Amino acid sequence: MEEYAQAHGYSGLFVTLTLPSEYHASYKKGHRNPRFNGSTPKDGNDHLMKLWAQIRAKLHRDNLRPFGLRVVEPHHDGCPHWHLMLFTPTGTETAIKHVFEHYTLKDSARADLLKHRLKIVDIDPARGSAAGYVAKYVSKNIDGAHLNTDQTGQPLKDTPTRIRAWASTWRIRQFQFMGTPPVGVWRELRRLMGASGGGGALGTAVEAADRGDWFGFMEAMQKPQVGGDGLGVELMKAHTETVNRYTGEIVTSQFNRYGEPLDGKVIGVCSGLFRMPTRVRHWLGTQFEPLKVIGLVGRQADNPVSFRGNLGLV
Repeated sequence: MEEYAQAHGYSGLFVTLTLPSEYHASYKKGHRNPRFNGSTPKDGNDHLMKLWAQIRAKLHRDNLRPFGLRVVEPHHDGCPHWHLMLFTPTGTETAIKHVFEHYTLKDSARADLLKHRLKIVDIDPARGSAAGYVAKYVSKNIDGAHLNTDQTGQPLKDTPTRIRAWASTWRIRQFQFMGTPPVGVWRELRRLMGASGGGGALGTAVEAADRGDWFGFMEAMQKPQVGGDGLGVELMKAHTETVNRYTGEIVTSQFNRYGEPLDGKVIGVCSGLFRMPTRVRHWLGTQFEPLKVIGLVGRQADNPVSFRGNLGLV
Protein backbone atom coordinates (compact mmCIF):
# COMPACT_ATOMS: atom_id res chain seq x y z
CA MET A 1 0.00 0.00 0.00
CA GLU A 2 2.78 2.40 0.87
CA GLU A 3 4.51 1.84 -2.48
CA TYR A 4 1.23 2.53 -4.25
CA ALA A 5 0.71 5.71 -2.22
CA GLN A 6 4.19 6.99 -3.02
CA ALA A 7 3.82 6.19 -6.72
CA HIS A 8 0.55 8.13 -6.96
CA GLY A 9 1.47 11.12 -4.80
CA TYR A 10 -0.56 10.23 -1.72
CA SER A 11 0.15 11.55 1.76
CA GLY A 12 -0.22 9.53 4.94
CA LEU A 13 -2.17 10.21 8.13
CA PHE A 14 -2.02 8.26 11.37
CA VAL A 15 -5.27 8.61 13.32
CA THR A 16 -6.10 7.47 16.86
CA LEU A 17 -9.76 7.37 17.94
CA THR A 18 -10.61 6.99 21.62
CA LEU A 19 -13.99 6.55 23.32
CA PRO A 20 -15.61 9.08 25.69
CA SER A 21 -14.80 8.89 29.40
CA GLU A 22 -18.00 7.01 30.31
CA TYR A 23 -16.81 3.95 28.37
CA HIS A 24 -13.67 3.60 30.51
CA ALA A 25 -14.08 1.49 33.65
CA SER A 26 -11.00 2.87 35.40
CA TYR A 27 -8.34 5.54 35.25
CA LYS A 28 -4.76 4.84 34.19
CA LYS A 29 -3.67 4.39 37.81
CA GLY A 30 -6.40 1.83 38.40
CA HIS A 31 -8.93 3.91 40.32
CA ARG A 32 -12.58 3.34 39.47
CA ASN A 33 -14.11 5.83 37.03
CA PRO A 34 -17.31 7.20 38.65
CA ARG A 35 -18.69 8.17 35.22
CA PHE A 36 -18.42 4.62 33.85
CA ASN A 37 -21.72 3.60 32.22
CA GLY A 38 -21.21 -0.16 32.54
CA SER A 39 -20.65 -0.77 28.84
CA THR A 40 -18.69 -3.77 27.58
CA PRO A 41 -15.74 -3.61 25.16
CA LYS A 42 -18.16 -4.76 22.46
CA ASP A 43 -20.44 -1.80 23.21
CA GLY A 44 -17.47 0.54 22.98
CA ASN A 45 -16.30 -0.89 19.67
CA ASP A 46 -19.83 -0.63 18.27
CA HIS A 47 -19.82 3.05 19.27
CA LEU A 48 -16.56 3.62 17.38
CA MET A 49 -17.96 1.76 14.38
CA LYS A 50 -20.99 4.07 14.36
CA LEU A 51 -18.70 7.11 14.56
CA TRP A 52 -16.55 5.75 11.75
CA ALA A 53 -19.64 5.09 9.61
CA GLN A 54 -20.61 8.76 9.93
CA ILE A 55 -17.09 9.90 9.06
CA ARG A 56 -16.84 7.52 6.12
CA ALA A 57 -20.23 8.60 4.75
CA LYS A 58 -19.24 12.26 4.89
CA LEU A 59 -15.92 11.54 3.19
CA HIS A 60 -17.79 9.70 0.45
CA ARG A 61 -20.19 12.60 -0.04
CA ASP A 62 -17.21 14.95 -0.35
CA ASN A 63 -15.56 12.57 -2.84
CA LEU A 64 -12.69 11.89 -0.44
CA ARG A 65 -11.62 8.26 -0.62
CA PRO A 66 -8.69 7.50 1.70
CA PHE A 67 -7.48 3.93 1.93
CA GLY A 68 -5.44 2.13 4.53
CA LEU A 69 -5.55 -0.08 7.60
CA ARG A 70 -7.42 -0.05 10.91
CA VAL A 71 -6.10 -1.71 14.07
CA VAL A 72 -8.20 -2.16 17.22
CA GLU A 73 -6.56 -2.74 20.59
CA PRO A 74 -7.61 -2.47 24.26
CA HIS A 75 -6.72 0.13 26.86
CA HIS A 76 -5.58 -0.97 30.32
CA ASP A 77 -9.23 -1.45 31.35
CA GLY A 78 -10.27 -3.38 28.22
CA CYS A 79 -11.89 -0.37 26.54
CA PRO A 80 -11.09 -0.47 22.80
CA HIS A 81 -9.48 2.29 20.78
CA TRP A 82 -8.64 2.49 17.09
CA HIS A 83 -5.49 3.27 15.15
CA LEU A 84 -5.94 4.10 11.47
CA MET A 85 -3.20 4.44 8.87
CA LEU A 86 -4.76 6.34 5.97
CA PHE A 87 -3.40 7.41 2.59
CA THR A 88 -5.07 10.24 0.71
CA PRO A 89 -4.17 12.39 -2.32
CA THR A 90 -1.82 15.19 -1.30
CA GLY A 91 -3.81 18.36 -0.66
CA THR A 92 -6.86 16.64 0.83
CA GLU A 93 -5.38 16.05 4.29
CA THR A 94 -6.91 19.19 5.82
CA ALA A 95 -10.39 18.33 4.56
CA ILE A 96 -10.15 14.83 6.01
CA LYS A 97 -8.92 16.17 9.35
CA HIS A 98 -11.88 18.56 9.52
CA VAL A 99 -14.32 15.69 8.94
CA PHE A 100 -12.75 13.64 11.74
CA GLU A 101 -12.75 16.63 14.08
CA HIS A 102 -16.36 17.57 13.29
CA TYR A 103 -17.86 14.16 14.00
CA THR A 104 -15.61 13.39 16.96
CA LEU A 105 -16.48 16.75 18.50
CA LYS A 106 -20.15 16.08 17.83
CA ASP A 107 -19.74 12.81 19.72
CA SER A 108 -18.01 14.47 22.70
CA ALA A 109 -19.61 16.03 25.75
CA ARG A 110 -17.30 19.07 25.74
CA ALA A 111 -15.18 20.74 23.08
CA ASP A 112 -12.09 20.77 25.31
CA LEU A 113 -12.16 16.96 25.41
CA LEU A 114 -11.45 16.62 21.69
CA LYS A 115 -7.71 16.30 22.30
CA HIS A 116 -8.41 13.19 24.39
CA ARG A 117 -10.70 11.66 21.77
CA LEU A 118 -8.80 12.27 18.55
CA LYS A 119 -5.16 12.46 17.55
CA ILE A 120 -4.03 12.90 13.94
CA VAL A 121 -0.38 12.82 12.94
CA ASP A 122 0.96 13.56 9.46
CA ILE A 123 3.22 10.71 8.40
CA ASP A 124 6.59 12.24 7.58
CA PRO A 125 8.63 10.01 5.21
CA ALA A 126 11.79 11.72 6.48
CA ARG A 127 11.16 10.30 9.96
CA GLY A 128 10.21 6.81 8.84
CA SER A 129 7.91 4.81 6.63
CA ALA A 130 4.16 4.62 7.05
CA ALA A 131 4.52 0.92 7.76
CA GLY A 132 6.80 1.83 10.65
CA TYR A 133 4.05 3.90 12.24
CA VAL A 134 1.61 1.02 12.36
CA ALA A 135 4.04 -1.90 12.71
CA LYS A 136 4.21 -1.58 16.50
CA TYR A 137 0.45 -1.85 16.88
CA VAL A 138 0.20 -4.78 14.48
CA SER A 139 3.03 -6.58 16.27
CA LYS A 140 1.43 -6.06 19.68
CA ASN A 141 -1.70 -7.77 18.37
CA ILE A 142 0.07 -10.72 16.73
CA ASP A 143 3.26 -11.92 18.42
CA GLY A 144 5.02 -8.97 20.08
CA ALA A 145 8.10 -9.48 17.91
CA HIS A 146 10.85 -6.83 18.15
CA LEU A 147 9.11 -5.14 21.11
CA ASN A 148 10.48 -5.10 24.65
CA THR A 149 8.10 -4.04 27.44
CA ASP A 150 4.73 -2.34 27.76
CA GLN A 151 3.84 0.76 29.81
CA THR A 152 3.78 -1.30 33.01
CA GLY A 153 7.20 -2.82 32.39
CA GLN A 154 5.82 -6.27 31.52
CA PRO A 155 7.34 -8.15 28.55
CA LEU A 156 5.31 -7.55 25.41
CA LYS A 157 5.79 -11.12 24.23
CA ASP A 158 2.99 -12.10 26.62
CA THR A 159 0.64 -9.31 25.54
CA PRO A 160 -0.60 -10.68 22.16
CA THR A 161 -2.10 -13.78 23.79
CA ARG A 162 -4.17 -11.64 26.12
CA ILE A 163 -5.19 -9.25 23.33
CA ARG A 164 -6.32 -12.11 21.09
CA ALA A 165 -8.33 -13.56 23.98
CA TRP A 166 -9.91 -10.12 24.55
CA ALA A 167 -10.80 -9.75 20.86
CA SER A 168 -12.19 -13.29 20.67
CA THR A 169 -14.26 -12.90 23.83
CA TRP A 170 -15.90 -9.68 22.68
CA ARG A 171 -15.96 -10.60 18.97
CA ILE A 172 -13.93 -7.58 17.93
CA ARG A 173 -12.17 -7.55 14.58
CA GLN A 174 -8.58 -6.52 15.21
CA PHE A 175 -7.52 -5.63 11.66
CA GLN A 176 -9.46 -4.17 8.76
CA PHE A 177 -8.23 -2.91 5.39
CA MET A 178 -10.21 -0.06 3.86
CA GLY A 179 -10.44 1.17 0.27
CA THR A 180 -8.09 -1.51 -1.06
CA PRO A 181 -8.91 -4.23 -3.62
CA PRO A 182 -10.82 -7.26 -2.30
CA VAL A 183 -8.41 -9.82 -0.93
CA GLY A 184 -10.78 -12.55 -2.16
CA VAL A 185 -9.82 -11.76 -5.76
CA TRP A 186 -6.13 -11.89 -4.81
CA ARG A 187 -6.59 -15.33 -3.22
CA GLU A 188 -8.34 -16.70 -6.28
CA LEU A 189 -5.64 -15.36 -8.60
CA ARG A 190 -2.98 -16.95 -6.41
CA ARG A 191 -4.60 -20.34 -7.08
CA LEU A 192 -3.81 -20.09 -10.79
CA MET A 193 -0.10 -20.83 -10.26
CA GLY A 194 1.56 -19.47 -13.39
CA ALA A 195 -1.49 -19.37 -15.65
CA SER A 196 -1.61 -16.65 -18.29
CA GLY A 197 -4.51 -14.24 -18.19
CA GLY A 198 -3.73 -12.62 -21.52
CA GLY A 199 -3.77 -8.85 -21.82
CA GLY A 200 -5.76 -6.18 -20.05
CA ALA A 201 -6.55 -5.87 -16.36
CA LEU A 202 -7.06 -9.61 -15.91
CA GLY A 203 -3.69 -10.55 -17.37
CA THR A 204 -1.90 -7.88 -15.34
CA ALA A 205 -3.63 -8.98 -12.14
CA VAL A 206 -2.81 -12.66 -12.76
CA GLU A 207 0.87 -11.88 -13.31
CA ALA A 208 1.05 -9.61 -10.25
CA ALA A 209 -0.57 -12.21 -8.01
CA ASP A 210 1.74 -14.91 -9.34
CA ARG A 211 4.73 -12.73 -8.35
CA GLY A 212 3.20 -11.89 -4.97
CA ASP A 213 3.18 -8.23 -6.03
CA TRP A 214 0.40 -6.40 -4.16
CA PHE A 215 1.40 -3.06 -5.68
CA GLY A 216 0.97 -4.44 -9.20
CA PHE A 217 -2.31 -6.02 -8.14
CA MET A 218 -3.64 -2.65 -6.92
CA GLU A 219 -2.65 -1.08 -10.23
CA ALA A 220 -4.48 -3.77 -12.18
CA MET A 221 -7.56 -3.45 -9.99
CA GLN A 222 -7.65 0.33 -10.50
CA LYS A 223 -8.06 0.79 -6.78
CA PRO A 224 -8.34 3.12 -4.99
CA GLN A 225 -8.52 5.62 -7.88
CA VAL A 226 -11.80 4.07 -8.97
CA GLY A 227 -14.43 3.85 -6.25
CA GLY A 228 -17.55 1.76 -5.92
CA ASP A 229 -17.86 -1.15 -8.34
CA GLY A 230 -15.23 0.07 -10.79
CA LEU A 231 -12.84 -2.85 -10.31
CA GLY A 232 -10.62 -4.27 -13.01
CA VAL A 233 -11.14 -7.87 -11.87
CA GLU A 234 -14.01 -9.34 -9.86
CA LEU A 235 -14.98 -12.64 -8.30
CA MET A 236 -17.06 -14.92 -10.49
CA LYS A 237 -19.85 -16.71 -8.64
CA ALA A 238 -22.22 -19.40 -9.81
CA HIS A 239 -24.75 -21.91 -8.65
CA THR A 240 -23.16 -25.34 -8.85
CA GLU A 241 -24.08 -28.95 -8.27
CA THR A 242 -22.21 -32.19 -7.78
CA VAL A 243 -23.20 -35.76 -6.97
CA ASN A 244 -22.28 -37.51 -3.74
CA ARG A 245 -21.10 -40.88 -5.03
CA TYR A 246 -21.84 -42.55 -1.70
CA THR A 247 -25.45 -41.44 -1.28
CA GLY A 248 -26.39 -40.43 -4.82
CA GLU A 249 -27.53 -37.08 -3.45
CA ILE A 250 -27.22 -34.04 -5.72
CA VAL A 251 -25.45 -31.33 -3.75
CA THR A 252 -26.32 -27.83 -5.00
CA SER A 253 -25.25 -24.34 -3.99
CA GLN A 254 -28.63 -22.84 -4.89
CA PHE A 255 -30.19 -23.62 -1.53
CA ASN A 256 -28.98 -24.49 1.94
CA ARG A 257 -30.20 -27.44 3.98
CA TYR A 258 -33.26 -25.45 5.02
CA GLY A 259 -34.27 -24.64 1.45
CA GLU A 260 -33.19 -21.01 1.70
CA PRO A 261 -31.59 -19.43 -1.41
CA LEU A 262 -27.83 -18.82 -1.41
CA ASP A 263 -25.75 -16.18 -3.19
CA GLY A 264 -23.68 -18.66 -5.14
CA LYS A 265 -20.24 -20.23 -4.91
CA VAL A 266 -16.96 -18.63 -5.97
CA ILE A 267 -15.69 -20.50 -9.03
CA GLY A 268 -13.17 -18.05 -10.49
CA VAL A 269 -12.46 -14.48 -11.52
CA CYS A 270 -13.69 -12.32 -14.37
CA SER A 271 -12.91 -9.06 -16.11
CA GLY A 272 -15.59 -7.80 -18.45
CA LEU A 273 -16.57 -10.73 -20.68
CA PHE A 274 -13.44 -12.75 -19.94
CA ARG A 275 -13.54 -15.39 -17.22
CA MET A 276 -10.95 -17.61 -15.60
CA PRO A 277 -12.19 -20.57 -13.53
CA THR A 278 -10.18 -21.37 -10.41
CA ARG A 279 -12.44 -24.05 -8.92
CA VAL A 280 -13.72 -26.83 -11.16
CA ARG A 281 -13.80 -29.59 -8.56
CA HIS A 282 -15.46 -29.77 -5.18
CA TRP A 283 -14.22 -31.56 -2.06
CA LEU A 284 -16.90 -34.05 -1.11
CA GLY A 285 -16.31 -36.64 1.57
CA THR A 286 -12.82 -37.99 0.97
CA GLN A 287 -11.97 -36.75 -2.52
CA PHE A 288 -12.58 -34.10 -5.15
CA GLU A 289 -15.62 -34.48 -7.37
CA PRO A 290 -16.35 -32.65 -10.67
CA LEU A 291 -18.25 -29.41 -10.16
CA LYS A 292 -21.06 -28.63 -12.60
CA VAL A 293 -21.96 -24.98 -13.15
CA ILE A 294 -25.72 -24.59 -13.56
CA GLY A 295 -25.84 -20.79 -13.76
CA LEU A 296 -23.76 -17.72 -13.01
CA VAL A 297 -25.06 -15.21 -10.49
CA GLY A 298 -24.78 -11.45 -10.10
CA ARG A 299 -23.76 -9.13 -12.91
CA GLN A 300 -22.13 -12.00 -14.82
CA ALA A 301 -25.39 -13.90 -15.20
CA ASP A 302 -26.44 -12.11 -18.40
CA ASN A 303 -23.03 -12.02 -20.11
CA PRO A 304 -22.01 -14.56 -22.76
CA VAL A 305 -19.47 -17.10 -21.53
CA SER A 306 -15.83 -16.75 -22.60
CA PHE A 307 -13.43 -18.80 -20.47
CA ARG A 308 -9.67 -18.46 -20.24
CA GLY A 309 -7.26 -20.66 -18.40
CA ASN A 310 -6.75 -24.27 -17.45
CA LEU A 311 -10.07 -25.95 -16.65
CA GLY A 312 -8.25 -28.69 -14.78
CA LEU A 313 -7.21 -26.43 -11.93
CA VAL A 314 -8.44 -27.24 -8.44
